[in-house]
Amino acid sequence: MRKHTTRLAMPDKIRMLIDCDAGVDDAEAVAVALSNQHVEVLGITCVNGTTEVKNVCRNVLRLLKVYDREQIPVFEGCATPLLNTKVLTDEIHGKDGFGDVPDLVDPNMSLLKSEHAVNAIVRIVNEYQGEISMVTLGPLTNVAMAMRMDPDLPKKLKDLTIMGGNSNAKGNFTVSGEFNFAMDPEAAHIVLNSIESPATIVTSDVCEEHPLTQSWFGKRLAIGSEKANFLKAISKKLESFFYKIYGKGPDCPYLSWDSLAMIARVRSDAVLESERFYANVELDGKLTRAQMIIDWRGSLGKQANVNIVKKLDMNIIQETMLNSVM
Repeated sequence: MRKHTTRLAMPDKIRMLIDCDAGVDDAEAVAVALSNQHVEVLGITCVNGTTEVKNVCRNVLRLLKVYDREQIPVFEGCATPLLNTKVLTDEIHGKDGFGDVPDLVDPNMSLLKSEHAVNAIVRIVNEYQGEISMVTLGPLTNVAMAMRMDPDLPKKLKDLTIMGGNSNAKGNFTVSGEFNFAMDPEAAHIVLNSIESPATIVTSDVCEEHPLTQSWFGKRLAIGSEKANFLKAISKKLESFFYKIYGKGPDCPYLSWDSLAMIARVRSDAVLESERFYANVELDGKLTRAQMIIDWRGSLGKQANVNIVKKLDMNIIQETMLNSVM
């Protein structure tokens, strides 16, 4: 196991597929990609998670309208986890995922593509073999289904970046499970056991170790641009959640989990430290189901399959997030 501390050069062009469950922090992450001149977003696929998948589609189209990028194709994906047909959602982002402010932007729903998200993933990755950087911001249901449909898909990706899992057994949705993995543990298990292209994971605990503050976030979203005003409006409910958890005050943490995963991909120089390990997902434990299991000592004798981010440059994170609302 070798610790990586060298900053990598930024690529000339990143051809990207984004899979998300939008979500306020998904919106922040997608905004980062849309605002980066090196990124070409070829499609956004939607999955059930923070809110129902139909709301996710609506939210993505709302965001693309604000960013004047409605030409990017949006695809509706899986409405339930692979095995559990009970749909669970996390309403800290509001019932609709965007803070329940539906009248702020009226999306053009006719732009939603008829092709299913899973089919779109398989098609686009095959059209651009070895060129697609995929960033996943929600439960991995769509991605797992795509990897089942095309077993060679993992090696056709250029790279994969996952926001999900946890490295400290401290759950943020179940006792020991992170939200995205806990929403569909079987999907996370399939993806981690199918990886062949370079894969990076930004875990929930690492995100929580790199918080922004409410005061910084407030100043960022007070610049008066249409983008900032939109993100400010949809963030109110999430902001209240953080005040409830951490206490009100200017130094109250503001977490934007998905943004850190996106920044780790589009600004690889933001990753100050990472390390390769073999990781899997527990499926059977009564209390540990959905927990990401990391073979820290190489006890299993398996080849490392993920690069786990450990430390990020907060200056680059702030710079990148500020640029995303200009």
